[in-house]
Amino acid sequence: METLYKWLGFGLFWLAVTVALTVFWLWAIPKIQSYDWWLWIQTYIFRRPRLFKDLDHIERMLYIIHRAKRLPTWKRNLLAYTIYRSRRKGLTI
Repeated sequence: METLYKWLGFGLFWLAVTVALTVFWLWAIPKIQSYDWWLWIQTYIFRRPRLFKDLDHIERMLYIIHRAKRLPTWKRNLLAYTIYRSRRKGLTI
């Protein structure tokens, strides 16, 4: 009986972890991606130190996309989705 309770508790713990991660993935991540600062962070990752001072928004987007070709597909897709969301909301980098 002790073992049954132990395994039941173990299963309930991992069920709770799975539900929490799923809720975070479906609810929080799209909210985070819609923020302007998230786009700034992504820009900062791909930029070179003094390059962006002279570029307008479209040139920055093209540069980010050019640099993203070296990324794994899932990161490229995340970046493309972030750029798409930012343009729909009228945000600029």
